Amino acid sequence: MKTIDMNTQGIFQINFVRWGLIMGGVSILITILINTLLGPDWPVRNFFMSMVLNLALMVTLLILGINGKKAQQEGGFMTYGQSFLEGIIIFSIASLLTISFNAMYNYIIAPESIEIVKQASIEVTEDWMEKANASSKDINKAIRQIESQDFGFNILSILKQLLGSVVFGAFICAIISFFTRKKRPMFDA
Repeated sequence: MKTIDMNTQGIFQINFVRWGLIMGGVSILITILINTLLGPDWPVRNFFMSMVLNLALMVTLLILGINGKKAQQEGGFMTYGQSFLEGIIIFSIASLLTISFNAMYNYIIAPESIEIVKQASIEVTEDWMEKANASSKDINKAIRQIESQDFGFNILSILKQLLGSVVFGAFICAIISFFTRKKRPMFDA
């Protein structure tokens, strides 16, 4: 098994750091492109498309990152646990970068985006509830709940997002690791 000497290779040569930064960077780039070209409300108004895009990106980059670690292993062997741990660390680094960027974007770069997303959430909820034949009382209650929500970022909301993201990432990594593991042959010494 190879050991990594951080003094000679540098921290960016560590597989999970490299792939966490790549995944986070790609996520940030996509966020900038979507917000610039389509508007910050696009993910709310196109929830399913946004979810599929994010999931495809996440799964692809996690598989590439885990396989990168597997290629570094002697014989390319990697247990389920090693694969899972590598994926979780990659995902955690990417989540920390993405959530930090989103906080800066919403507070410093484009603070008006918070209100745009809030308004889109109200419109989408109202439209969806009307199509579901909800009563006007229920629709008004849902709108009041959205209006009272804090769409901004604070330390508590950032920590909640990070925890939720890592839990979701663990679920995805649990599935991916089943396919990216490579067991040693039973009689291999």
